[in-house]
Amino acid sequence: MKAEPVLGARLLGGFVLVYSLCFLIYQSPKIFDYYRVADDARQQIYPLYAARDSQLFKDDLLTRYFRSHTPPFYYYAHYPLAWLIDPVILSKISQFALLGLVLAFLYRIGQLLHGPFLGWALVFLTVHSPTLVGLTDGGLPRGWAVPGLVVFVWAVLAGRPRVALAATVVSGVFYPPIFLVLGPSYGIWTLLKRSWSTWDLIGLAVLVIGFWPLVFRGDEIGRIITVAEAAKMPEWQMGSRFPFLPLPSLLSLLPRNFVVSYLPPALFGPWAWVLAALGFAALVIPAPEAGSAGEWRAYWEVRRAASRPGALTIAAALGLPLVFSLVMFEVSSLLAFRLHIPDRNLKYTIPVLGAILISLAVFRLIHLLLPRARLFGWQGWPALVVIVWAFLIGGSGFTGNLNLWADQRFAWKLYALVEELPKDVLLAGPPGEMDNIPLFSRRTVYVSDEANQPLYDRYYREVRRRLLQTFDAYYARDLKVVQDFARETGVDYIIVRKEDFTYRFNRSRYYSEPYNTHILELKGGHPAGEFVFANPPKQAVVFDDQKHFQVVDLEKLTADN
Repeated sequence: MKAEPVLGARLLGGFVLVYSLCFLIYQSPKIFDYYRVADDARQQIYPLYAARDSQLFKDDLLTRYFRSHTPPFYYYAHYPLAWLIDPVILSKISQFALLGLVLAFLYRIGQLLHGPFLGWALVFLTVHSPTLVGLTDGGLPRGWAVPGLVVFVWAVLAGRPRVALAATVVSGVFYPPIFLVLGPSYGIWTLLKRSWSTWDLIGLAVLVIGFWPLVFRGDEIGRIITVAEAAKMPEWQMGSRFPFLPLPSLLSLLPRNFVVSYLPPALFGPWAWVLAALGFAALVIPAPEAGSAGEWRAYWEVRRAASRPGALTIAAALGLPLVFSLVMFEVSSLLAFRLHIPDRNLKYTIPVLGAILISLAVFRLIHLLLPRARLFGWQGWPALVVIVWAFLIGGSGFTGNLNLWADQRFAWKLYALVEELPKDVLLAGPPGEMDNIPLFSRRTVYVSDEANQPLYDRYYREVRRRLLQTFDAYYARDLKVVQDFARETGVDYIIVRKEDFTYRFNRSRYYSEPYNTHILELKGGHPAGEFVFANPPKQAVVFDDQKHFQVVDLEKLTADN
């Protein structure tokens, strides 16, 4: 009988590993598709190409903004690697390296809390949940939040203060918002343990150096707008690209983030609060007594695992990050938007903490009940309950997109052509299409959708001006408007999305507000054929894929005007 838990844990581990492999095989077309990336890779990854070629993106406002808005240590660490590895490929390698780190430490967390059955259950839940498996998306700065969190939780459970400090510092310099959660958690834990040292001062100094460029930005970027200012801007209301106002309440966001590994959004509501209450109860449900499961204790001793952490240690490891996630959400709401978008304080911590706490509660409740029933293999029943529940509620789990949703393979010929243009050219066109040009073609664009961020006053005034200029030229009926646009902006080429002047010409939504209203006014009731870019002269068209895009040379287009 003593071998029963060992065999059961190994069988469960084998199943989870096979499931994870099947998941990766199913997702492999997305993973290995060069033109399928995380959305923010189009603003935070493309500047790495400047490390390979200093002639790229010179004197470009958008690139300077993205650099100023991205933690500097992220670039310091990635620049050397970008010399060796294409940044798009590097972002995917980073994403799955970080995911592997998360899975490894989730297993170790489960092992410390309740044994290997819980460890494997947490690994399975993470791979199965579309939300959890995508939290390291794109190897972007925010992809470091969850690795930092799980390493911190494990370090506190295992009594490893230096590892907890390293997790706090490293994740903090790569993604500062996570430091607002882990930093106070580490500080209180250290004070309670009376275990502070000079290493803490060194870590604080590193964080200050890392944060400094994010606090003091250039004059061209300006200051962060206030909530009162944002409330007067249509750019922050529903229908815009940043529909964050009115700010949601903590009570509306907490349960849906907490239970996302156990419930799909369609089943949110009262059930979300029930599961959340179950997870919170894990902090008070007693662990099985040492003598209540002889076979399990024998297995534990044979494996020579560290003794399980006590209730106070568990409360520190899981409760402190949970509490400070909630606190920082409220603080960020009060100071919005000076501490980032408030819901980001929940998005990268609460789903993981919820998965751990709900699973721990399920394991503890079942282990308190089943030993009395003397059921065969009862030690593995909680894991079976978790896995069966996940399959019943969430299906196979294979359809999660790993946040690699920006699929641009259909336009690869366009990107190849644009990359052949001189390095100092400037392109314009529909903002959503302009997002991909710097990343896949390594060329500068006048304005893009990713650049449309109404967070800083001076920067956004310029972006707003550029967007209006671009739409005025793109939907011009008079060639002189295009000629004036080229002269004033220095734009060399316009990328035309054919659907805008053909089968989708009469749609009601072209772009986010307030620009959609402006576009509709430009179109008026005029037929598509009256617009310059509906049918540009052939001598001005340098690329036409016959289906999606044209590239129009503005110098040739306006030569005779």
